[in-house]
Amino acid sequence: APRFNVTQIFRNAWGISGTAEAITYRNGSKKAKNKRDAMTFHAEDKERAFLWGKKHVGQLNGKPLRTCDGIISQVEQYGGLIEVAGAGLMSLKELRNHIRQLFAYNIKGMPNERISFCGDIALQAFSEAAQIDGNHTFLTEDTQFGISVSTFISPFGKLKLLTHPMFNMHPEKAKQVLNLH
Repeated sequence: APRFNVTQIFRNAWGISGTAEAITYRNGSKKAKNKRDAMTFHAEDKERAFLWGKKHVGQLNGKPLRTCDGIISQVEQYGGLIEVAGAGLMSLKELRNHIRQLFAYNIKGMPNERISFCGDIALQAFSEAAQIDGNHTFLTEDTQFGISVSTFISPFGKLKLLTHPMFNMHPEKAKQVLNLH
C-alpha cells in the first residue's frame, strides 16, 4: 500500500527592537543571541515533529496548516510495533523477551546490531539490568564524532542506546526506549 505524508513548514521568527539594537551590550549582540535562540527552537521543533508528529491538514487563522507524521506515528500506522515499556516497568524476563524479539529478524548489513533512542532513566535501567544479570554486558564509549553511545550486549546481539535530549524533557519520556529496526 502506498504511504503518504505531508510537508510541514517550520518557521521561527526572531528580532529585537530598534532601541535594543542601538545599545552596545558587554556580553555581545542581542540580535545575534536572538538569532541563535531561534535556530535552536527551529531545530527542536523539527526534531519533535519528526519523532512524535501527527499528520494533519487544516487551517489556522484562515491560512493552511499542515503537520507531518513522525516516526512513531508512521510505524503505528503502517503495521509496525510500538512498545512503550518504560524503565522499571519490565521485569528481567520481559526485558530478555523484548531483546529477543528485537533481534528476531535480520537487517541487511547489520544482522546483530540495533539502535535505540532513550531517556536517562531507561538507560539507567539497562545498566542496572546488566549488573543484576550476568548474561548481559553494558559498555559506554564515545564515537569519533564525540557522541556517547552505550551498548547493551545480549546473547542475541548488540543494542546501541543513544540518550536523546527530547526524551529527558518530560519525566515519562525519560523512561521510554524507541527501538529503530
